[in-house]
Amino acid sequence: MNIIINSGPGMDWVQNIFGTSIQEDKCIYYKDKYELIENIIFKYLCKMAYSNKIRKLKLKIKYTRWYKYFAFNTTKNKKWNISYLVKFNWDYLSFDKEYILYLKKVHPEVKVILIFTGSIKLSKSFYQHQGLHLSDIKAMYDNIYTFEKEDAKKYGLGFLPLMFNTQKKFMTKKIMYDLCYVGNAKDRLNSIHSIYENAIRSGLKCCFYVNGVKKYEKIYNDIIYNKKISYEKSLKISNSSKCILEILQGEASTSTIRIAEAIIFNKLVITNNIYIKDEEYYNDKYIKILNNRFEIDKQFIQGGVNWVKNPYCNSITQRELFSYIEYSNKWNASV
Repeated sequence: MNIIINSGPGMDWVQNIFGTSIQEDKCIYYKDKYELIENIIFKYLCKMAYSNKIRKLKLKIKYTRWYKYFAFNTTKNKKWNISYLVKFNWDYLSFDKEYILYLKKVHPEVKVILIFTGSIKLSKSFYQHQGLHLSDIKAMYDNIYTFEKEDAKKYGLGFLPLMFNTQKKFMTKKIMYDLCYVGNAKDRLNSIHSIYENAIRSGLKCCFYVNGVKKYEKIYNDIIYNKKISYEKSLKISNSSKCILEILQGEASTSTIRIAEAIIFNKLVITNNIYIKDEEYYNDKYIKILNNRFEIDKQFIQGGVNWVKNPYCNSITQRELFSYIEYSNKWNASV
């Protein structure tokens, strides 16, 4: 089975979740769809056509003329027998119905798969903007997966459990912070601010990077606002902190990659996910659930982790994307 994974821009964390799969010879990985365009001039023109500024003008551009450049026809790909193309919900093309149909027409042998990295509710704006409903998307793709357990049940999607399958080696860093948070504000800013305030009041040293914050919402000088950093740097911050803060968005009910980082790096976790008690890796020795007042347990954080290696590390790292895709398709074929 040969596979192409197109994560989309700003999603370099995908390389760590599906790391082993990506680094194998049977996988082609690219972040940006424009990487498939070999001609520099065409690449520039295509970026212009798909830019947010152009789309906001609602000009009648024939996007279909660019589809052939996104049909993985590069010299490298021509040598392969591609079985699967994996796309994600943060890419505009993922919800372009004509594009997906075009792919299936020119590559009928390839199964096209979509992965929702966030909840369906949070992703609605992406596909509804293009006049689609979830039923339309399910008809477009051969398989759809999600990391949200409740969404998988509710909408009949494939479920991907928490995984962190990478071949990269992370050295133990000197502990510099008690508590860290890296992420977008979205609907979480008030919660993030309250937790930060309580942590500082408790005398804890914090490292917070919060993006997507309006000017008038920046109320703490020591929080680093609107500075995008690579996922590699985010991992270094996690690895140099005693405790990692996880704040779920909206109605999400499934643990995020922050929990995987904590397991890999043997860190403590503070989370607002009340459903984490149902997860296999829940252990109150290293996971603390926030109460409604966002109170911080200083003793919990400064006490540190009581084991050398998190006992749930192996179960997280042994999960592999290919096996879930292959199993799902074998199962569907037998139904």
